[in-house]
Amino acid sequence: MPSIFRTSTGRTTYLRAYDEMLRRWPRPTLRSFDTALGTTNVIEAGDAGLPPLVLLPPVAVSATAWFPIAGMLCRHHHVFAIDVVGDAGRSSLVRMPRSGADYADWLVECFDALDLERPAVVGHSYGGWLALRLAVGHPAAIGSMILLSPASGLSPFHWYAGLFLRIAERLPLRPSARSVLKAQVHRGYQLDDTFVALMDAASAHVRTQVLFPTPLGDDELMSIRVPTLILIGEDEPLYDPAAALERARLLIPNVEARLVPLASHLLPMERPGFVDAAIESFLDRPISAVEAA
Repeated sequence: MPSIFRTSTGRTTYLRAYDEMLRRWPRPTLRSFDTALGTTNVIEAGDAGLPPLVLLPPVAVSATAWFPIAGMLCRHHHVFAIDVVGDAGRSSLVRMPRSGADYADWLVECFDALDLERPAVVGHSYGGWLALRLAVGHPAAIGSMILLSPASGLSPFHWYAGLFLRIAERLPLRPSARSVLKAQVHRGYQLDDTFVALMDAASAHVRTQVLFPTPLGDDELMSIRVPTLILIGEDEPLYDPAAALERARLLIPNVEARLVPLASHLLPMERPGFVDAAIESFLDRPISAVEAA
């Protein structure tokens, strides 16, 4: 497979921006290992004696994008944030996945390499779609699942959002990262300059090679048995948040699905304290209480 980087110079520029973003993390370490899809990079942080928590990021931002909430999560968890193979980050792709099932298999390989047994998994946007694929394909591999603004898995994108996401990298004049991000946050939110620089570097130098996320079927959602928390911002711009939450409540057996006020698509950035508290409250509840929610 060709590199995700457009040029070797671009790779250097992007990884410099990645490392700058990584400085916002609490004492992170990097780990990498080989999988069937490629070499996978993981940002590890937090006390190894704490319960494990796996973080799956949105597309084109890398695992470093969890920086606003990483310090909060590390107070209670041993955090493993995974760079998705074929996407922006330090992972590399050797074989293009054919389906969501391939991503699920890849995540199980990651868990095995990290010696994780049924960890809790948090997925944001594209990471939420990956978590859903894992819960369907390997239900025994995951303990609890938290989905933050999951991309397309519960409800299709608005047609204009889907079209833009499909062709964005092929546009001769791509919009700036700041303009793209401003369309995905609650009005008045101040974007982080270091994160904007990372996104600009990704836009200029990275050619993502990932599958486009599509909604899961009714049977697939009904097969999910893992306790699940879903948080979607009230101003979600990519799809209808009410329709996504309603479908989740209707089809996923053990689910708590909530609309988050004063938030759009970038929940961990816009409402880090709220998201951290919701995750901790959810994971602290007995499974029987979650199933009854």
